[in-house]
Amino acid sequence: MTLDTPQAGGLLQDTAALFPGVHPRVAHFYDQTSLYDLQVWSAWRGPFRPFGWLLGLLFSRRLEQMNVPLDGLDTAWGMRSEVAYLKDRLGQLRYAVWRRVLRRTGRVLFVGYYSAVQLPEGAGVRIVFPLPGGNLTVLMKAEVGPAGQLFLRSHGRQFGGAGAYFTLAGPPHPQAIGRMIPLHEDIEVWADGPADLRTRHVLRLWRWTFLELHYLIRRAEQ
Repeated sequence: MTLDTPQAGGLLQDTAALFPGVHPRVAHFYDQTSLYDLQVWSAWRGPFRPFGWLLGLLFSRRLEQMNVPLDGLDTAWGMRSEVAYLKDRLGQLRYAVWRRVLRRTGRVLFVGYYSAVQLPEGAGVRIVFPLPGGNLTVLMKAEVGPAGQLFLRSHGRQFGGAGAYFTLAGPPHPQAIGRMIPLHEDIEVWADGPADLRTRHVLRLWRWTFLELHYLIRRAEQ
């Protein structure tokens, strides 16, 4: 595997063809993600907030992964997108690697590996979050709304379909072990005003919402 850093990289290739009817600005964001800056507001729900603090203290900041902000001031200066392409020995693209980095501190919030995927429910997106001894893989079914907004949902009950999977790989496991977990995500991306995009991202355990994220997405100043 080789890692290539393009001047302008996107999470997907030809998003308009993958998801017919999607708004052109939404498609451009997914095709040219590194050209955009993000601002994010997060809200942990009630009893789950201490869990977020503990996650950051013991795990996320050390690993630079799933480092969800707990305070609005953490992201007051916004985030930048860094995209690299992971290619196989033949030069074929396997994943787009997206790092979201705080502009103020340089701290990495998330690192995810993105690719298009065909699910039993239809076209979708695969997101892989590397973790010690394995990974969290989220398969999200895509739908396009009447205004061209893109919906990504990980709700599903069929193994291999939309849903979240925790995989253990490496010693002491001779083969990778995958298990579906009750984590559900809903993402909506839509065009707002003449130039901006907005995103609403809701995360649930079973039916209980524990975190909600809102993004303002706009072209970075050159």
